[in-house]
Amino acid sequence: MLDRTVAPPFKKITKINIRQPEKILLSNGLELYTINTSLQPVLKLDLIFRAGKWFEKNNGISFFTGKMLSEGVPGLSSVQIAAVFEKYGAQLEISPGFDFLSVSVYCLSKHLKYLLQLIKQIISEPLFPEKELNTLKNIEQQTLRVNNEKTSYVAGKKLQESLFGSSHPYGRNLSEADINHISKSEIKHFFDEFIKDKPFTLIASGGFDKDVENLISSHFGTVEFTEWVNFSPIPVNSNQKDVIISNKNRTQTSIQAGKLSIPMRHRDYHGLLIVNEILGGYFGSRLMKNIREEKGLTYGIYSSLVNWKNSSYFVIATDVKKELRTKAVAEIKKEIIRLNESLVSSDELETIKNYLLGQIQASVNTPFALAHIFKNLFINELSYAYYDNLFRTIEEITSEDIRSIANRYLSTTEMVTVSVG
Repeated sequence: MLDRTVAPPFKKITKINIRQPEKILLSNGLELYTINTSLQPVLKLDLIFRAGKWFEKNNGISFFTGKMLSEGVPGLSSVQIAAVFEKYGAQLEISPGFDFLSVSVYCLSKHLKYLLQLIKQIISEPLFPEKELNTLKNIEQQTLRVNNEKTSYVAGKKLQESLFGSSHPYGRNLSEADINHISKSEIKHFFDEFIKDKPFTLIASGGFDKDVENLISSHFGTVEFTEWVNFSPIPVNSNQKDVIISNKNRTQTSIQAGKLSIPMRHRDYHGLLIVNEILGGYFGSRLMKNIREEKGLTYGIYSSLVNWKNSSYFVIATDVKKELRTKAVAEIKKEIIRLNESLVSSDELETIKNYLLGQIQASVNTPFALAHIFKNLFINELSYAYYDNLFRTIEEITSEDIRSIANRYLSTTEMVTVSVG
């Protein structure tokens, strides 16, 4: 009989095997990656286009183009398209991002054959009907008004604007005026330039047989497309000044402090990931212990590294009472300085190493999670050696390394602090 008074033995994770996808080259040169690991007959199919905010000339066009893809195709209205997916218990997700646009379908594997032709129409023959566009514009304006009442939302947008500049794709903020000016002709132009007849990548994950792979190949392997034209880098115009936006009607202030950071492909990135976890990356972090548990200034505070294809930034975010803003900012800086000056104890370092390994282990236990990992590597032009290097860094990093990396990449003098409320 199991003795529940005795804790199970502790076993350190020494190796994590991450299942890699198989690559299938379609007859037209498109790449299909398959991750077939599930005993359940469910499938997720991702179509990834280089059609994000990075490529738009007018603010909001990429977002509205993506959201309008499923609002009508020849012979089917938006309601009828939704009814087809509902009939087969499927879900369609269209996710416009900063660098890429993803069209994702979740369904039972056996039902994919009934959906592929419609998916193909959505990415090749969208009608962009005016009525649906006006409805979407009204919805997004209402959403923007609601979000602009949230101090944390405004602080996040203002920080990105300060770090990248208001004219940079990663720093531009959508306004109601931008939404008003969006037209069907602009959407159609963006679609023709970046989606229609342009190469895309397919990722199939879940549980399926060869017949499903052949179906995907037959539907998308005959698509004719023109080659992609590379875009020139866009310069960052960072504003290093702190921002304070006061509102006498608010009792709470949202604080976001950050700085531009190194990309995922940088040799020090894995070390910086560990530094971030120690500072504010998990519930037992130093920021949580100091500012939440000891000082009682907030319910929660975190730090993270935000990665896009062409840039990255580091951010610390929290909400406090307005009168505690100055004290909270001082305590945040104190914890960063402590990382810069003092060595992390061996116990704390061992705890964070085990935590990170456990997080990685938990993130690779489903085919959809494995597909997400591959998608992230693919978008950032990384190989699975990224994880080999991460495991090695977690195993070998020392307290001296932690301090050195903190000094290189977490200087308080280079951080921008935004306070809203």
